[in-house]
Amino acid sequence: MHTLLLSQHALGLDESSRVLCVLPLSHSYGCRLALLAPVYARSRIVVLPRFDASRSLRVLREEGVTWLPAVPTMFAAWGKLTEEPAPQTLRWALCAGAPLADETARRAEAVLGVEVRQGYGMTEATFSTINAPPDQRVLGSVGKPAWG
Repeated sequence: MHTLLLSQHALGLDESSRVLCVLPLSHSYGCRLALLAPVYARSRIVVLPRFDASRSLRVLREEGVTWLPAVPTMFAAWGKLTEEPAPQTLRWALCAGAPLADETARRAEAVLGVEVRQGYGMTEATFSTINAPPDQRVLGSVGKPAWG
């Protein structure tokens, strides 16, 4: 139920959303936010079997991905792709799984063309806080308590 509430109230997913699913589905973050939340919202899910920074950035552009859940190591890898054009349809990205350094967020944002927000949760309780739009992004913050 909490994942359904997240998809409706915090993530802003709907039938027009396209989500890149490159997180492991054996982990709560990947299963809940890259798979279940988009299913609840009837969003399109673009699944990649493994992470590759260049390939996933190309897929973000080609598939018109609008929302991106990922972990700090992925954002660090995207931040190194300075010669690639940014995706045009991406609205925002969510980082979780570990703390995200401010400089890593800034480098990834320069490549992705959107703000990288953070959230915090536990496998047992899913996301308990999230720094999602329309709230102002605060670097280093995991945001406000999740709705519900």
